[in-house]
Amino acid sequence: GYQSELATEQWLAKLEDLRKENFPFMICGWIGGEPLLRKDLIDKGRRYFKSNVIFTNGTIELPDWPDVTFSVSVHGTKDYYYRMTGAKPGTYERIKENADRPDLNVVIAFCVTRLNYPCIEEMLDEWSQALVRGIVFEFYTPTKGEGSELWLDWAERDRIIDRILSLKRTYGEFIRVSDRIYRLMRSDRAPRITLNCPFAKIGFSFDPMGNPKIPCQLGPMADCSRCGCILPFYSMILSQRRLLIPEFAASLFGKC
Repeated sequence: GYQSELATEQWLAKLEDLRKENFPFMICGWIGGEPLLRKDLIDKGRRYFKSNVIFTNGTIELPDWPDVTFSVSVHGTKDYYYRMTGAKPGTYERIKENADRPDLNVVIAFCVTRLNYPCIEEMLDEWSQALVRGIVFEFYTPTKGEGSELWLDWAERDRIIDRILSLKRTYGEFIRVSDRIYRLMRSDRAPRITLNCPFAKIGFSFDPMGNPKIPCQLGPMADCSRCGCILPFYSMILSQRRLLIPEFAASLFGKC
């Protein structure tokens, strides 16, 4: 029958092949779908990497893995979350219960869009009182030819970046992204960086069948000219050798 993704044994065999090729097993981002639907694969595959980040929607109880970082997607406070996702009642509350774990390294991921940006300050106020390590704010990346329902134009994005930088004076390192990265994401610099994305030079992405995913984890339909992902901007700093890789991982995910 049709196989949509590699079995665990096939992925482990691929990782062994990469090991023989001296693949740089630095940081692995486990991205879905929902990667925690394949806990067995992650539990075995994460041992190949120096650092692992699991990107999850938070609806599944987080495994007792203190040596990884869980990036839990929560794109708004409760009212905004239900308005944007149409999720069943109780979902937000379950996500918060799963994420509020003092024994785990949990970071909240907030993708800023035209619909949810008004609740940024409320998110910081609410989640700074939880037991998570911080929040990562990045921006929505549209697909090619897509309209502007969710994408913030450059002037709007600049204003929000200015507001986030101002909020960092209150919340400090709880906002996990550095001032330097946010300055690179402004309209005067971001398009030049994403036009020749540095992440594609230092990062590797694979689809569920183990094939290379070009140019990054967002796939070929991502509109790089309007990219809001933070990885190109971290990669820009790394490629200029002004920071070390451990600092990149520590500032973004809280540990390496």
